[in-house]
Amino acid sequence: MNLFRNSKLIILSGIFLFFSCSKSDSKNDSISSLLASSSFTPLITSLSTQKGSPFQSISGETYVATDVIITGRGFTSSLTGNTVMFNGVPAAVSYASTTEIRTSVPTGATSGLLSIVNNGGSCSSYDGRSGISCATSDFYIDCYTPYSNSHGAENLVEQGKTTTVNYKQSSTKAFKSYLNSGANTITISCESYASGVVVRHFSSSCVPSQETYTTNPFTITLNGPYTAQYFVTALSGNCTVTHN
Repeated sequence: MNLFRNSKLIILSGIFLFFSCSKSDSKNDSISSLLASSSFTPLITSLSTQKGSPFQSISGETYVATDVIITGRGFTSSLTGNTVMFNGVPAAVSYASTTEIRTSVPTGATSGLLSIVNNGGSCSSYDGRSGISCATSDFYIDCYTPYSNSHGAENLVEQGKTTTVNYKQSSTKAFKSYLNSGANTITISCESYASGVVVRHFSSSCVPSQETYTTNPFTITLNGPYTAQYFVTALSGNCTVTHN
């Protein structure tokens, strides 16, 4: 009788220990899973620069794309483990660790959000700033970046206004205008037009185009919205630039 009772107690104790261990293992697995997933939820803490340009090429001149170092945490350490995009345009990753990603501005990129996604996630919110395994930061496409300010500070030409710039000798000046939605006109009038005035302007993704004008004034039509950047090369005298 005592033997039977002892056997029964041993069996019940074993069952209790089994379920206790199973429950503990399940809890530990859940915690491990949570820690693993959170350790690879990306977070951007800083960018080496928040503005830059894609590769540019025109008239035999080439300008390399701006390098960007992304610092943060929750990145994957393989080159293909993180999807980096500049306003929806994918960028190649040249180096990756759990805290740093190195990339460069891809051809076709426009101003907007720089995003990082891993673990099959997506930036699925309405504004694209958040989602599952997603991190974002604002990034501005600046087509003047590769020129290292070689044409001086940019002259802002505001909507409905005229800016006058004096050229003391043959030189190039940099300009920019904040375009409204739809067609915008940039009208340029230079005193030295008879000798030819060269205008180089850039698309929203920094694709350059260049024309030489010998008529005065002359007009460029650009479709916004974006920040239009353009250079005007002229001989000595005044040039006026109007944005309508």
